Amino acid sequence: MELHTAKVKIGNKFNIDEDGIMTVNACILKTGVFPYLESEFIEGATNEQVPVFIPEEEFTQAALESGEGRDVIVGDHIWRTAENSMHDGHTVGSIAGVLHSENGKIFCKLRIDDKDTVDKVLAKELVEISAGYRADFQQEDGIYNGTPYKYRQGNIVFNHVLLLPVGEGRCGSDVKVINKKQIHKKYLLILLS
Repeated sequence: MELHTAKVKIGNKFNIDEDGIMTVNACILKTGVFPYLESEFIEGATNEQVPVFIPEEEFTQAALESGEGRDVIVGDHIWRTAENSMHDGHTVGSIAGVLHSENGKIFCKLRIDDKDTVDKVLAKELVEISAGYRADFQQEDGIYNGTPYKYRQGNIVFNHVLLLPVGEGRCGSDVKVINKKQIHKKYLLILLS
């Protein structure tokens, strides 16, 4: 009889505790040029789509700290206040701990307290993320990585993050819940006779 060992893939970055609460890593925003309706940031403007630049240098310590503990929601971008946060049925968790910026992206952990939402994240029905935040929009013609833009964001202050189905996030498919399987240094014993 021969005894062999092999590395195997086990687990993932989802952490569901014995109470059913999920903690998961997420990318919630990234630098780049993204489409906005002008009416989203200029009162009375038309619904013309314009390119807006989100620069990495705006991922300041103050911006990152503004996201700590903010609501994780489902449904629509509904601005979170003390009046609606725990009463309108959209809040399913919160940002857990400290946000950090790396390679032009903002990362954090999300704590999901709602069983239905945990199930939808596990089933990959809710994958992408759209961050809700205040920002200044300055008119500025420029080019970032070959993409022209007409406005630039600054002074970001987070309010919430919204969980979305695949393809619905403004910033693309890599602004999402992160679930990459890891190869762990645990071994599976294989007995061959």
